[in-house]
Amino acid sequence: MKKAMFIGAIGCGKTSFIQKLNELQMTYNKTQTIEFYNNVIDTPGEYVEHHAMYSNLMTTAIEADVIVLMQSATDPRIVLPTGFSTMFTKETIGVVTKTDIATNQQIEMVT
Repeated sequence: MKKAMFIGAIGCGKTSFIQKLNELQMTYNKTQTIEFYNNVIDTPGEYVEHHAMYSNLMTTAIEADVIVLMQSATDPRIVLPTGFSTMFTKETIGVVTKTDIATNQQIEMVT
């Protein structure tokens, strides 16, 4: 299985998604630092929200096989700018989270 690195804004659901994928107990603690699991790298939202932290993401991505960029359907901010994925030399995919609690208008805005 490929090792995935999850990147997204604070509160977009990265850790919850990882916990579900790995059948872990659901706990809602703020991710304070990069956390490594067997097949997953969980990154704090601050790393993408503050441009000065981009270098941390690029360095950590060396350990990953695929980059997962996450956007919450309920967050109207554009945290992942156009071309963001080009800083990585790995396969990159996008995931829209929280579609179960978003309005159709919110979902259309982020997709």
